[in-house]
Amino acid sequence: MSGGATWTAATHVLENDLTVESGVLEIEACSVIRMPDDGSITVANGGALRLIGTEDCPITITFSAIAPQRGDWSSIEFIASADNGNNQFDYVVVECGGGLGYGALWFDTGSGLTMTNTIVRDSANFGMQLSEDVSLPGFSDNTLTANALGPIALYANDVGQLGSGTCDQNDVDAIHVYGGEVATDQTWAALGVPYVIETTVGVTADTGSAHLTLAAGTTLAFDEEAGPAVGNLGGLTAVGTTTDPITFTSAKATPAAGDWTEIDIYAVSNGPQNVFTFTDISYGGGDNYGQVWLDDGAALQVDNVAFANGAASTCDVYLSAAGSSLTVAGGTAPVTCGP
Repeated sequence: MSGGATWTAATHVLENDLTVESGVLEIEACSVIRMPDDGSITVANGGALRLIGTEDCPITITFSAIAPQRGDWSSIEFIASADNGNNQFDYVVVECGGGLGYGALWFDTGSGLTMTNTIVRDSANFGMQLSEDVSLPGFSDNTLTANALGPIALYANDVGQLGSGTCDQNDVDAIHVYGGEVATDQTWAALGVPYVIETTVGVTADTGSAHLTLAAGTTLAFDEEAGPAVGNLGGLTAVGTTTDPITFTSAKATPAAGDWTEIDIYAVSNGPQNVFTFTDISYGGGDNYGQVWLDDGAALQVDNVAFANGAASTCDVYLSAAGSSLTVAGGTAPVTCGP
């Protein structure tokens, strides 16, 4: 459809895929959208999708069958060419999508959606699957549950947009982070499930700063060959508490020493921002440079940091040269080594 329209409160049964372009499709509260087999909604070419339900009368997007199942339909796709500033979901239920290998909500690079009070459940894939540089302004109070591959998959620089909400009781209870660069100041919230990191996450910026703060209670679980690298204009602050520590660990179900590489901190990073407090670091050291590696001239302050199960041939912190600065503010000092 083109040119914009308003669908009044009713049950709307789609017989084919729907493309929304050149205007806003607004759907009223209490509406039910029944999708066709393997069907999709694509928002592109100046189009926007505005779904504003209420707590008592949400908008539901589901399959046309009486008893829908995971993956009955494909996805709602937001394309970069859409009028993404006008895409909005509030009090919406999206269920039984994720067919054809896509998340129930799928985002093209550069697309966006304002999303609050929305439930995404029973996807045969991820609940939400994002390409790079997606805009999620005001993302909060959403529930992503009962999805086959997990609640959400996205790139590192977009993680900081995830606000409060529920991400548990999925088949895989983890937020999947593909990797990439954290190039802006941001905080990764503790959402009750770990962030599983697929490849190296760089914390670095060409200009300005890239200060990554991990909220108390956050867990980062790394796949093989993955680990954070804090580089130019970057900083990594992991300040946990005695009851809610920060955890860096392996993503494997049965972890072993050296499952992931190490936390790399370079001299060009912002030293005062590199602070680990009440942090547990385990199962790293796969490159035989400790579970933390400090470049010549790099700085790190640790306070009540516990190291465990590092690769047998490594120490806790590897100091690449005498210019590395490791300050121990409290707790047991880590075992250090170097060339």
